[in-house]
Amino acid sequence: MCGGNWQDSKSPCGIFFDPPYSDEKRNKNIYACESMTVAHEVREWAKKRGDNENYRIIIAGYDGEHDELLNYGWTV
Repeated sequence: MCGGNWQDSKSPCGIFFDPPYSDEKRNKNIYACESMTVAHEVREWAKKRGDNENYRIIIAGYDGEHDELLNYGWTV
């Protein structure tokens, strides 16, 4: 999905995710190629790597959609 830890030994890297909104928040018929899980998968990928000092991760989404990340030191 998002790949591995390819940036671990490099300089800081900015990563911007703008996944389709999660299934709780939107119409399931608006995209021709659909995934109702990708927003959750992106959040899990980012949660596992959020403390990596080489990553600067941003995730777009509806207000409150990724609030779980606040418990891991993320900010809005």
